Amino acid sequence: MKRAREYLGCQLWVEPDDSPERVDELVAAAAESGLGWLRVFLMWPWIERDPGVWDFGVFDAVFDAAARHDIRIKATLTANSGPWHIGTPSMLHSHTGFLRPDQREPMRRYIRACVERYRGHPALGQWILWNEPTGGHERTDEALAHWRRWLPGHYGGDIDRLNRRWLTGYRTFAEIPFPEEIPYAAHRGHVWTSYGPWLDEWRARAAWLIEELTWVRDAVREIDPDTETCVNPTAVLKNQAESGTDLDGIGGVVDTIGATYHPAWGFTFAHRSQFPALMAAGVRLQASLPSVRDVEVTEVQSGNTLNSSHRPCDVSTGEIARFFLSGLAAGASSVTGWCLNVRSHDFEAGDWGLLDDMDRPSERSRMIRHVHDRLSAAFEHTGSWRQAPPRAWVVMDPRAQAIEWIEATGRAVVPGRLANDGAHGAALLAVALMQQGVSTTLTPMDNLPDQAPEGGLIVLSHVVGWDTASAERLLQFVDSGGTLLLDATSGRKNLDSTLHRPWPGGLAETLGFRATGLR
Repeated sequence: MKRAREYLGCQLWVEPDDSPERVDELVAAAAESGLGWLRVFLMWPWIERDPGVWDFGVFDAVFDAAARHDIRIKATLTANSGPWHIGTPSMLHSHTGFLRPDQREPMRRYIRACVERYRGHPALGQWILWNEPTGGHERTDEALAHWRRWLPGHYGGDIDRLNRRWLTGYRTFAEIPFPEEIPYAAHRGHVWTSYGPWLDEWRARAAWLIEELTWVRDAVREIDPDTETCVNPTAVLKNQAESGTDLDGIGGVVDTIGATYHPAWGFTFAHRSQFPALMAAGVRLQASLPSVRDVEVTEVQSGNTLNSSHRPCDVSTGEIARFFLSGLAAGASSVTGWCLNVRSHDFEAGDWGLLDDMDRPSERSRMIRHVHDRLSAAFEHTGSWRQAPPRAWVVMDPRAQAIEWIEATGRAVVPGRLANDGAHGAALLAVALMQQGVSTTLTPMDNLPDQAPEGGLIVLSHVVGWDTASAERLLQFVDSGGTLLLDATSGRKNLDSTLHRPWPGGLAETLGFRATGLR
């Protein structure tokens, strides 16, 4: 059975001029706090300040100190954020994708240098391929080339089929621009343009992200075939289509799928008493996906923040305990806080520290130690924890979210018509059920059961669209004795954004109710 410390971690921030003594003091403080994991960014702009000149000094100190203190390292690669000499100056790390084809070979050299240096180190426990990846909206030549490569596969090489849906007249896929450039200049941004390009565009971005993550993973695996790989997307409890995030696809790339949960950034739609349960809902959502083998929480707030967030936010010792425990109780294999110590320069400096700003133990770090000690005692009685099987499922489907995102873009800010309203509402419904003691999982439509357990419940709220197969699965669930709860905003359209007449699509006739209009 895993020791309690193997479930607990924090991000360690070092500076390039930190001495080995300072590094050892920080790692020792982590060990004293009961942590068994430290996450470290292998900052490419520090490691290769000048072309071909490699300096791993401060990171060698981290790995060696971790080994002395029985701590394992989650080593985060930053291949998407290189130094000035590959054309990306003044950047430490970012969420962006790869920007130019000529950066590929330098990226590969950086990955090789990192993996070859640490693959056999006793402290190495995991490679995090890319921090907080999203299928972003970069409009680069490389992104355009991917878009044009992806479309023929999606349409089976049939340009006429694309033109019929998009209301266009392209002769080849190679001439197609980004979706925002398709309409005549005076028509761009108008509401009556075809949804077709945008329904495809989010899928292309999601596929691009999976390709890029696979490229990094394969570069790692060429050198280190054994160490666990991980990645931590942020678009879990939000509109995944807008973010170009296919969680199930990402789960198939890595050994462990993580996520970032910062209430001060991502949970501003909820009351703070719901923050721990929201994180649990995210863990359960990821664990429900067919490709996923293991789930962790890669980042969660472990200190106070003033500037680096959507709003200033402190965190109490009790909340820190609940963040870590709720993630573990939901089935996460580990929970890692952000951060052990505060940064010294620029963005985030002075924010997020588990230790105080002088790197000394704080009430927060003492609480993590308490969590460690209580977990150790609990495991002696219960053994390791595992996720309880669900009795209720709340739907959160990126294909429906794509329609929601398109219809929210450029419109008035009206609650109920925003891109994230469906995702946030589903998350809050899952929280409400869990807080009533009902084991609940967020999941896409395709992953719903067709046979209901005793007392089984499916909840659909603001799920704009679904297809015939999804409707049939819902009916099978009801026929097997399950309960279906849905609102009148659900099932209005199919996944190509065509109105169901009547709605909810595929259910109205069989269940004996229908929506024929709005009032």
